[in-house]
Amino acid sequence: MQQTAARLDIPGQPALLGEHEDEPVSSRFTGKPLRRVHWTLAVYGDSAQEQLEAALTAASNGGDLIPDGKGAQWSVTDHTFSYQAGQSVTVYRYEVELAEHEDLHLERVEFEGLDVVPDRWTLESDDRHIWLAFLVNLTPEQHQQFERVLEERAAEDAERYFPVRLVGITSCPIEMRFGRCLWKRLDELTVRHRIWLVGEGGDDEGRRRLSFDG
Repeated sequence: MQQTAARLDIPGQPALLGEHEDEPVSSRFTGKPLRRVHWTLAVYGDSAQEQLEAALTAASNGGDLIPDGKGAQWSVTDHTFSYQAGQSVTVYRYEVELAEHEDLHLERVEFEGLDVVPDRWTLESDDRHIWLAFLVNLTPEQHQQFERVLEERAAEDAERYFPVRLVGITSCPIEMRFGRCLWKRLDELTVRHRIWLVGEGGDDEGRRRLSFDG
């Protein structure tokens, strides 16, 4: 009896023809091993192929992650496809490489004498660099302290790195510097800040931006 390929609950309803695991990699943030897998998929028809392609592209650009039906979620690191035409329904065969998504919980950020609790944040990395952007409401006193720190860094060396603790993610400080930081006053007691921190060797361009209204 022919075995039916498993189907994944993702756009395009592709059939899972094959799956194997590659060597895990260490998390850039926590050092924990993260799994890597390779899927061979089949999807039938142009409409289904367009849906699947859109989902895989989104998962490779920081968009919606791909669930595996077992509780894990994955980002797409690479994918290619070929197809068989000349049939009533075109069959598309995909080779997809995925990396396990790490669910991070940032509790506090400690740097330069400040200890703040972000209410929204994004932490990004590539193979070598880390970026952290976060939104936080500061009291007038904290705002003045933060502005003094920025002025001191600008007067000394704006490119100087300093230790930053990401409490809840890692116990080891990360050397970072200030990127573009903005603020606006909400009322007499609250100043809204968007703080951008850049890891060693990184530039000031991030893939995602946080708005003050976020």
